[in-house]
Amino acid sequence: MIHFADLSRVPIPPTPPQWRRYLQTVIHLRPKQAVRLFARRVVSRIIPRGLESIEFTPELRGDWVRRAPFLDDPAARSFRPECRSLILLQIERNLGNPIDWAPAEAPLLWQLEMNYFHWMPGDLPWSAARPWILDWLQYAPRNQRTMCWSPYGVAQRVLRWTRLIHGPWREAIREDPAFPTLLRELYGQCRFLAGHQEKELLGNHLMKTAVALYAGGRFFAGQEADAWLQEATRIIRNEIQTQVLADGGHYERSPMYHLMVLVDLVDAFNITPQGDVFEELLLPPIERMHRFAAICTHGDGEIPLFNDSVFDQAPPRIEVLRYAERVCGISPVHGHSQFVALPEFGLFRLGDQSSCLWLDAGDTGPSFLQAHAHADTGSFELSVGSYRVVCDSGVYSYQDPDCRTWDRSTPAHNTVSVSGENSSDCWGSFRVARRARIRELNWSAQDDQQVVAFRHDGFRHLPASPWHERTVTFHTGSYTIRDRIGARRMRGVRYDGMLYIGPDISIHQLGPGTQTGGSCRTRSFELQNELEPSMRLRLDVTILGNTADSAIFVEPAEFAPRFHTRVAGQRIRAAAVASTVELVLEWRLSL
Repeated sequence: MIHFADLSRVPIPPTPPQWRRYLQTVIHLRPKQAVRLFARRVVSRIIPRGLESIEFTPELRGDWVRRAPFLDDPAARSFRPECRSLILLQIERNLGNPIDWAPAEAPLLWQLEMNYFHWMPGDLPWSAARPWILDWLQYAPRNQRTMCWSPYGVAQRVLRWTRLIHGPWREAIREDPAFPTLLRELYGQCRFLAGHQEKELLGNHLMKTAVALYAGGRFFAGQEADAWLQEATRIIRNEIQTQVLADGGHYERSPMYHLMVLVDLVDAFNITPQGDVFEELLLPPIERMHRFAAICTHGDGEIPLFNDSVFDQAPPRIEVLRYAERVCGISPVHGHSQFVALPEFGLFRLGDQSSCLWLDAGDTGPSFLQAHAHADTGSFELSVGSYRVVCDSGVYSYQDPDCRTWDRSTPAHNTVSVSGENSSDCWGSFRVARRARIRELNWSAQDDQQVVAFRHDGFRHLPASPWHERTVTFHTGSYTIRDRIGARRMRGVRYDGMLYIGPDISIHQLGPGTQTGGSCRTRSFELQNELEPSMRLRLDVTILGNTADSAIFVEPAEFAPRFHTRVAGQRIRAAAVASTVELVLEWRLSL
């Protein structure tokens, strides 16, 4: 194995061959999923299916009654109907007149969100919405290859337009001569959705398109709408059984997408008539997901940012909980202040009422769906009160290749990298080839001590098959994260342990510097909250074992708590080149 003598930077490993990545990725797909992916990516491009024009004015179903106001998406907070601009994904773009609904110079995700119409608030009157709707009806391209016709975007649009028509637009729109045109367009989009359920992508995408088709079936009347309702009900029933885990978490293992799927299910419940049999199917998984969301929080009231998770994409966690309670009659669940184990999802909470540590010790996601996975096995976040001290570095972009590669890499998370390699081989924007597997997972909480321990094999592909074992302990206000790294032969193996310190936390060195004694090297720091100077933590970083070279660094880092947002911060890195068969890195945080 290469001897990385320069400890000042994390080594960059060679990129695996592309053929191997493809093989390691597609081998995990379900057979039907692979066939559908081929059909969508290849066949549909060769033989495109045109968009149908609706020549009749469809009838509306009479039993649409919402149980409570729908929940707005975060994008609706910044919508100003009088302005010719939109703020999406923290990017503001001026719009022309007419609007270009597929602006080639905008990021693809921005184009997609532009066509969601989720940026229209739920109380927006028809007079303010009318110019935007008519512009889309007249000028949106009919080319299915544009983001205007992504099934996920169509689903978002159907959900938004149907609830607005039955909401604040109800009276004024019926007198508008454009209303029949809008109904025909909306009916055509529901028909499009019926033929484009995202069964090749699965996960939150399929749930969204199914819930939108369900909304279309509830909105329109007639045999075709009845068929949509039946198909959507069947898909949702099947996906609930697969996607909602026993502990209530969503199987993609992203706290952000968990909230999004929970909102989708509550939306479906919101338009289901009282006493309908579908009500009985939806309520139990909603209750489980609600309980998970109530528990899965830091002291600031928001989610931990594991895998693809950022702020301001899903509605705030508290708003999602209250929405589910209003619509479904669920009793509030108070967050836990002690140890919590969510083993199916792979999250564990250690701590007490004043602080908590969330540990990611689970699978990267279902084997056939890794789109939102990161190589973050063993990563953690730590908050004290309402402040985050140890943070995930976040997600800056889905489209920028360099940013996406970094955001999903192991060195971008609070865990250990071997020879600069990632524990899971995340590549492209949404693919994973080789995956880390959790071994020997154990946890306990007794005698005032909480412990979670596991081993993973994410570096087994390297020479000498290195392994990483992490044990996290909480006892009387002190957190200890102990990493044991071993291999059949260790000489020259390079290790880097990362700790990302929150942007509002300053780092002060304690003592003269690194303390060395025998096979032990320790460096101590004080972490102080700049917003609340009385909040201080002591951090001791120790490297145990014989090393050819080792060092403990404080270095600049960047955080992306929201898409397209960068915040300057720092990280602490412990680097070592081992000369024995086992090495230990220890991080002790004392309040």
